[in-house]
Amino acid sequence: MRYRWMVLGLCAWLWITPTAQAANVTRINQAWESILGTQLVFLYYGIGSVGDLYKNKIYNTSRVIRYLGMLEPTLRQEQLFLSQLKPLGNKKSREMYRRVRAVMDFLIQEASALRRYVNEGKSEDWNQFATYRRAAVEDLQYVLSHQANRSNHRFRGGVKAAYRHLGHYLGVDLVFGYFFVGLVADGYFRLLIPPAQTRQHLGLVVRLLQNNIQMLARAKHSVPRSDRPRTLSIAQGMGTLIDQAKSLDIFVRSRQRSALKRYWLLRKKTWTYVRVMSGD
Repeated sequence: MRYRWMVLGLCAWLWITPTAQAANVTRINQAWESILGTQLVFLYYGIGSVGDLYKNKIYNTSRVIRYLGMLEPTLRQEQLFLSQLKPLGNKKSREMYRRVRAVMDFLIQEASALRRYVNEGKSEDWNQFATYRRAAVEDLQYVLSHQANRSNHRFRGGVKAAYRHLGHYLGVDLVFGYFFVGLVADGYFRLLIPPAQTRQHLGLVVRLLQNNIQMLARAKHSVPRSDRPRTLSIAQGMGTLIDQAKSLDIFVRSRQRSALKRYWLLRKKTWTYVRVMSGD
């Protein structure tokens, strides 16, 4: 498969290139912007799925509170980091990043409303959760379809800022992609998510991570030497997560027991990469 050759190429380059290549700020920016877009999608679906699994009594209170304890600090950290981004260029590019910040703001409000609903059980909190969820997806759709996405963006700070942004976002998609695939599996096995929708979610994960690997491969000549081992590990982890999602998709489509066994084995393997990124 194409993404496997990209990972192998990235792996070979990271270990055998004798000297650092000249920085390509545009490709570094394209890489971390791609990773940021995937992060927004995973966070949006992750928070919504946790709420649905709780509402349908598949997850209990303690489990949801534990997940929110992981999600909410990440959301606040990302909100702070986004507030410090300084995009340059035309009004359309700046407007797109205003909407990116709006997505994160709505996701924070959505998570807070879910926490209140879990703690107090008030219907108005669930309704507020649903309202913020709709608002987040509206801005997210705007961001992902905006014509400014096809432009080469520039940011104040040049190459140092580009490296800082890539270093910040690198690995987050692996952690939350793993988290989201687990939520999808729980919803499917507990009969909350129908097979067709399950396969749609898994296909989305595969496409997003394949794009991330492609963007990392294109930016490989601009990755600082100190970041190369981490970049390699993340690319390999994303490749394993893609295989994990595909194995579950095969099981959902065919009910082959071998595919389900492969899914669980790959989930354990993916966790070895996620554990490093999440600090566990």
